[in-house]
Amino acid sequence: MKYDAWPAARMAVVTLQFLCVLTTDSAFAADDTAQLVPAHYRPVHQLLADHVEQQKIAGAVGLVIDDGKVVYSDAVGYRDVASQTEMTLDTLFRIASMTKPMTSVSVMMLVEEGKLSLTDPVSKFIPAFADAKVLVVDENGNESTVPAERDITIHDLLTHRSGLTYGFMGGPHQALYQQAGITNGLIESSVSLAEHTNRLAKQPLVNHPG
Repeated sequence: MKYDAWPAARMAVVTLQFLCVLTTDSAFAADDTAQLVPAHYRPVHQLLADHVEQQKIAGAVGLVIDDGKVVYSDAVGYRDVASQTEMTLDTLFRIASMTKPMTSVSVMMLVEEGKLSLTDPVSKFIPAFADAKVLVVDENGNESTVPAERDITIHDLLTHRSGLTYGFMGGPHQALYQQAGITNGLIESSVSLAEHTNRLAKQPLVNHPG
Protein backbone atom coordinates (compact mmCIF):
# COMPACT_ATOMS: atom_id res chain seq x y z
CA MET A 1 0.00 0.00 0.00
CA LYS A 2 1.06 3.57 -0.51
CA TYR A 3 1.31 5.98 2.39
CA ASP A 4 -0.46 9.23 1.59
CA ALA A 5 1.79 11.72 3.34
CA TRP A 6 0.09 15.05 2.63
CA PRO A 7 -3.30 14.62 4.40
CA ALA A 8 -1.55 12.97 7.32
CA ALA A 9 1.06 15.69 7.82
CA ARG A 10 0.78 17.13 11.30
CA MET A 11 2.69 18.22 14.34
CA ALA A 12 2.38 15.97 17.39
CA VAL A 13 2.61 17.80 20.68
CA VAL A 14 2.99 16.01 23.98
CA THR A 15 5.07 18.40 26.22
CA LEU A 16 7.31 19.00 23.24
CA GLN A 17 6.97 19.47 19.49
CA PHE A 18 7.94 16.72 17.13
CA LEU A 19 9.16 17.49 13.64
CA CYS A 20 8.03 14.56 11.56
CA VAL A 21 9.24 13.47 8.13
CA LEU A 22 6.67 11.74 5.88
CA THR A 23 7.34 9.52 2.87
CA THR A 24 5.29 7.67 0.31
CA ASP A 25 6.41 4.12 1.03
CA SER A 26 5.10 1.41 3.34
CA ALA A 27 8.19 -0.28 4.78
CA PHE A 28 7.70 1.03 8.30
CA ALA A 29 9.22 -0.65 11.34
CA ALA A 30 9.00 -0.22 15.10
CA ASP A 31 11.91 1.36 16.92
CA ASP A 32 13.93 -0.81 19.31
CA THR A 33 16.08 1.76 21.14
CA ALA A 34 13.81 2.38 24.12
CA GLN A 35 16.46 1.03 26.48
CA LEU A 36 18.69 3.99 25.55
CA VAL A 37 16.09 6.59 26.54
CA PRO A 38 16.05 8.03 30.10
CA ALA A 39 13.27 6.35 32.09
CA HIS A 40 11.44 9.64 32.67
CA TYR A 41 10.91 10.05 28.92
CA ARG A 42 10.03 6.46 28.02
CA PRO A 43 6.35 7.43 27.43
CA VAL A 44 7.44 10.09 24.94
CA HIS A 45 9.72 7.63 23.19
CA GLN A 46 6.94 5.05 23.10
CA LEU A 47 4.50 7.55 21.59
CA LEU A 48 6.93 8.31 18.75
CA ALA A 49 7.71 4.62 18.23
CA ASP A 50 3.98 3.79 18.15
CA HIS A 51 3.38 6.46 15.49
CA VAL A 52 6.09 4.86 13.37
CA GLU A 53 4.76 1.34 13.88
CA GLN A 54 1.21 2.48 13.06
CA GLN A 55 2.47 4.07 9.82
CA LYS A 56 1.33 7.54 10.86
CA ILE A 57 4.85 8.89 10.35
CA ALA A 58 8.07 7.55 8.86
CA GLY A 59 10.20 8.89 11.68
CA ALA A 60 10.60 11.69 14.18
CA VAL A 61 13.08 13.52 16.37
CA GLY A 62 12.18 14.60 19.90
CA LEU A 63 14.05 17.15 22.00
CA VAL A 64 13.57 18.61 25.48
CA ILE A 65 15.74 21.44 26.81
CA ASP A 66 15.48 22.38 30.50
CA ASP A 67 17.25 25.48 31.76
CA GLY A 68 19.48 25.56 28.71
CA LYS A 69 20.50 21.91 28.98
CA VAL A 70 19.42 19.06 26.74
CA VAL A 71 17.71 16.56 29.05
CA TYR A 72 16.17 14.38 26.35
CA SER A 73 16.91 13.76 22.70
CA ASP A 74 15.64 10.85 20.68
CA ALA A 75 15.35 9.72 17.07
CA VAL A 76 13.00 6.96 15.94
CA GLY A 77 12.01 5.42 12.62
CA TYR A 78 13.40 6.39 9.25
CA ARG A 79 14.32 9.55 7.40
CA ASP A 80 14.11 7.57 4.14
CA VAL A 81 11.84 4.56 4.20
CA ALA A 82 12.71 3.30 0.72
CA SER A 83 16.41 2.96 1.54
CA GLN A 84 15.79 2.10 5.22
CA THR A 85 17.97 5.05 6.27
CA GLU A 86 17.38 5.55 9.97
CA MET A 87 16.37 8.86 11.52
CA THR A 88 19.22 10.59 13.35
CA LEU A 89 19.40 13.54 15.72
CA ASP A 90 21.03 15.68 13.03
CA THR A 91 18.51 14.86 10.28
CA LEU A 92 17.44 17.98 8.40
CA PHE A 93 13.71 18.64 8.03
CA ARG A 94 11.71 20.74 5.63
CA ILE A 95 9.26 22.41 8.01
CA ALA A 96 7.43 24.61 5.48
CA SER A 97 5.00 27.02 7.16
CA MET A 98 6.34 26.26 10.64
CA THR A 99 8.96 28.87 9.80
CA LYS A 100 6.18 31.47 10.17
CA PRO A 101 5.82 31.25 13.98
CA MET A 102 9.59 31.09 14.35
CA THR A 103 10.01 34.23 12.25
CA SER A 104 7.15 35.96 14.09
CA VAL A 105 8.73 35.30 17.49
CA SER A 106 12.06 36.61 16.22
CA VAL A 107 10.41 39.77 14.89
CA MET A 108 8.58 40.39 18.19
CA MET A 109 11.88 40.00 20.06
CA LEU A 110 13.33 42.76 17.85
CA VAL A 111 10.25 44.87 18.58
CA GLU A 112 10.78 44.40 22.33
CA GLU A 113 14.41 45.43 21.91
CA GLY A 114 13.33 48.58 20.09
CA LYS A 115 15.14 47.64 16.88
CA LEU A 116 12.03 47.87 14.74
CA SER A 117 8.37 48.78 14.99
CA LEU A 118 5.32 46.94 13.71
CA THR A 119 4.35 50.08 11.84
CA ASP A 120 7.68 50.33 10.03
CA PRO A 121 7.38 50.01 6.25
CA VAL A 122 9.17 46.97 4.87
CA SER A 123 10.95 49.28 2.43
CA LYS A 124 12.83 50.80 5.38
CA PHE A 125 14.81 47.55 5.54
CA ILE A 126 14.33 46.25 1.98
CA PRO A 127 14.23 49.24 -0.40
CA ALA A 128 12.99 47.09 -3.29
CA PHE A 129 9.53 47.08 -1.68
CA ALA A 130 9.12 50.85 -2.10
CA ASP A 131 6.50 52.01 -4.61
CA ALA A 132 4.62 48.71 -4.67
CA LYS A 133 1.98 48.17 -7.34
CA VAL A 134 -1.33 46.28 -7.25
CA LEU A 135 -2.56 44.22 -10.20
CA VAL A 136 -6.02 45.18 -11.44
CA VAL A 137 -8.07 43.16 -13.94
CA ASP A 138 -11.08 44.84 -15.55
CA GLU A 139 -14.32 43.20 -16.71
CA ASN A 140 -12.78 42.43 -20.10
CA GLY A 141 -9.82 40.65 -18.58
CA ASN A 142 -7.38 43.47 -19.29
CA GLU A 143 -4.58 43.71 -16.76
CA SER A 144 -3.00 46.89 -15.43
CA THR A 145 -1.29 48.05 -12.26
CA VAL A 146 -2.04 50.89 -9.88
CA PRO A 147 0.10 52.27 -7.06
CA ALA A 148 -0.50 50.63 -3.69
CA GLU A 149 -2.55 52.83 -1.39
CA ARG A 150 0.18 52.64 1.24
CA ASP A 151 3.44 50.87 2.06
CA ILE A 152 3.57 47.28 3.23
CA THR A 153 4.37 47.26 6.95
CA ILE A 154 5.93 44.69 9.27
CA HIS A 155 2.47 44.26 10.78
CA ASP A 156 1.06 43.44 7.34
CA LEU A 157 3.61 40.68 6.89
CA LEU A 158 2.89 39.17 10.30
CA THR A 159 -0.87 39.16 9.66
CA HIS A 160 -0.74 37.98 6.03
CA ARG A 161 -2.20 41.22 4.73
CA SER A 162 0.73 42.40 2.62
CA GLY A 163 -0.76 41.53 -0.76
CA LEU A 164 2.09 39.13 -1.56
CA THR A 165 1.13 35.70 -2.83
CA TYR A 166 2.60 32.44 -4.12
CA GLY A 167 3.37 31.22 -7.60
CA PHE A 168 0.85 28.39 -7.42
CA MET A 169 -2.38 30.14 -6.39
CA GLY A 170 -3.77 30.47 -9.91
CA GLY A 171 -4.98 33.63 -11.62
CA PRO A 172 -2.84 36.19 -13.43
CA HIS A 173 -0.30 36.35 -10.61
CA GLN A 174 0.72 32.74 -11.13
CA ALA A 175 2.01 33.46 -14.64
CA LEU A 176 3.85 36.58 -13.47
CA TYR A 177 5.49 34.76 -10.59
CA GLN A 178 6.53 31.86 -12.79
CA GLN A 179 8.03 34.23 -15.34
CA ALA A 180 10.10 35.71 -12.51
CA GLY A 181 11.23 32.26 -11.42
CA ILE A 182 9.08 32.29 -8.27
CA THR A 183 7.10 29.11 -8.78
CA ASN A 184 6.29 27.77 -5.34
CA GLY A 185 7.37 30.31 -2.76
CA LEU A 186 10.70 28.60 -2.23
CA ILE A 187 14.13 29.96 -3.05
CA GLU A 188 15.84 28.36 -6.01
CA SER A 189 19.16 26.80 -5.05
CA SER A 190 20.95 28.93 -7.63
CA VAL A 191 19.43 32.21 -6.43
CA SER A 192 20.53 34.16 -3.36
CA LEU A 193 18.04 35.29 -0.72
CA ALA A 194 18.64 38.91 -1.77
CA GLU A 195 17.91 38.17 -5.43
CA HIS A 196 14.82 36.14 -4.58
CA THR A 197 13.53 38.99 -2.41
CA ASN A 198 14.16 41.56 -5.14
CA ARG A 199 12.26 39.42 -7.64
CA LEU A 200 9.35 39.11 -5.22
CA ALA A 201 9.29 42.85 -4.54
CA LYS A 202 8.91 43.58 -8.26
CA GLN A 203 5.72 41.55 -8.57
CA PRO A 204 2.35 43.33 -8.38
CA LEU A 205 0.35 42.67 -5.23
CA VAL A 206 -2.94 40.78 -5.10
CA ASN A 207 -4.54 43.54 -3.05
CA HIS A 208 -3.66 46.79 -1.36
CA PRO A 209 -1.72 46.32 1.88
CA GLY A 210 -4.05 45.79 4.79
